[in-house]
Amino acid sequence: MNLNYREPIHLSRYLKVMRDLLPSQFLISRSVSVDFNKDSSIPELWGLHHDAMKSFRERMERISSMHDLPPPVASSLLDLKVEIANKILENCHFCERRCRADRKHKKTGYCKLDAVSRYSAEFLHQGEEPELVPSHTIFFTGCNFRCAYCQNWDISQAPCSGTPILPQELAMTITLRRAYGSRNVNFVTPTP
Repeated sequence: MNLNYREPIHLSRYLKVMRDLLPSQFLISRSVSVDFNKDSSIPELWGLHHDAMKSFRERMERISSMHDLPPPVASSLLDLKVEIANKILENCHFCERRCRADRKHKKTGYCKLDAVSRYSAEFLHQGEEPELVPSHTIFFTGCNFRCAYCQNWDISQAPCSGTPILPQELAMTITLRRAYGSRNVNFVTPTP
């Protein structure tokens, strides 16, 4: 143990979340109420998102411990974010290629990905900065960059080669790894 080690000040919030002294931002977003209609257009939903983010930031500033976290609400900022992501999947423009593929209905675009996440590996990684170790690292398959010297080309250019995983399963895996000491989760892929 290095007795001269001082934790970086720019990681103070991160370290408090890691130690369960502060709630993570997704927990805070579940407590911000947003009334929205799933039939609304993406621009309308983004407008609501913009307004809700003001409430989110104000709430985040007021929370100084886990005890300050309000309970989740029925229609939240997190629900709105999920709805926006689902609508984008129907007319995909997540990356700079903006191919407009309907990934939600099994159509693929440049990245060759549909709406199902696939991973090639997940583990507790020890080779990061000291503040991040162990880091729960999840390598997803597929990438839209096509870099000539990619060190992960075997998984990045074979999007359907990985193991399919549903969001609920992924959440359980992340929760389990956190129980084993993970300090964060590291999603390795540029393609959502």
